[in-house]
Amino acid sequence: MNRKLTHQEVEWIQIALSDQHKEFGLDINDYLSQISSLRVIEECDCGDPTCHSVRFQNYEAGNSHGFADGTAKDKDNKAFMVTLFVNSATNMISELETM
Repeated sequence: MNRKLTHQEVEWIQIALSDQHKEFGLDINDYLSQISSLRVIEECDCGDPTCHSVRFQNYEAGNSHGFADGTAKDKDNKAFMVTLFVNSATNMISELETM
């Protein structure tokens, strides 16, 4: 798999970064600038229809660490968490997890 992000995935990344910026003062500009070049290389296959977790081209096993999270809402206005991961070796966005 090698596809562009959906509009929804972009929105979820922005939510996670924005919420983290508001709460902890995270400088999000470096991460926002990465969004346009992100490519989804893997989608979660857990079978949960509400799971939309994906891995990006910057993912490396053992180097992906959560650094930003936020609360999004689905089409039924139900809240859920989004967590953004970064590759600790490159500081590039590596995963988006929804739960």
